[in-house]
Amino acid sequence: MSCGKFSLARAACTAGIIVTSHANLLIGRLQVPVDDGRSVTDGVTVEELVLRRSHVLVIDEIDTFQRTAISQAGRGLLLDQV
Repeated sequence: MSCGKFSLARAACTAGIIVTSHANLLIGRLQVPVDDGRSVTDGVTVEELVLRRSHVLVIDEIDTFQRTAISQAGRGLLLDQV
């Protein structure tokens, strides 16, 4: 039996829906190693987990999210990259 301390992080790796805060999406890191099928990685960002796992990302209060992201980044916010 494993410790329940990181149960939410483990559940997020296979969840159909992930709900998180703006701050956690922008600066959060998982505190457990993540096996992506190719390798095991420590310190995966919440942003990376959500974007790799999701077909769709819905952000409530996008104006607040943009303001927070820009204030933390200092210069700008990359909304898309091909």
